[in-house]
Amino acid sequence: MRQCAQPPENQPDPTAMLFERISHAGRADALAEVDGTVRFDLNLGDRIDSWLLIVQRGQISVTHGGGDADCVVELDKDLFDRMATGHANAMTALLRADMMVTGDVKLLVLLERLLPGPAKAHGPRRTVGSRGAG
Repeated sequence: MRQCAQPPENQPDPTAMLFERISHAGRADALAEVDGTVRFDLNLGDRIDSWLLIVQRGQISVTHGGGDADCVVELDKDLFDRMATGHANAMTALLRADMMVTGDVKLLVLLERLLPGPAKAHGPRRTVGSRGAG
């Protein structure tokens, strides 16, 4: 059986911290036109840990557990921990087939802006509607 790296007992879980931060924010103005649900199924080797994000016109709620979703994202928990800390990128992981997405992929693209930018980046993270190269 494959062992997944777990944070030491005294270290916070990056995934839980990210979803807690999203839940406490409650609203994301950048998602004001979005309605949908995304479930993240995180592979821990011997079990799956699921998180469900529900977005209704920018209001976001988070549930730790499964449920029906418009978009389902399956990946290793280690990879999601790296995304939660800005050390990995969701679109890069998707292109490398390090995660599988079924359903409405557009929701994942929109929700990616809830993830932190690169850990060593300086300056604002570019979002839809911002001006600049690209």
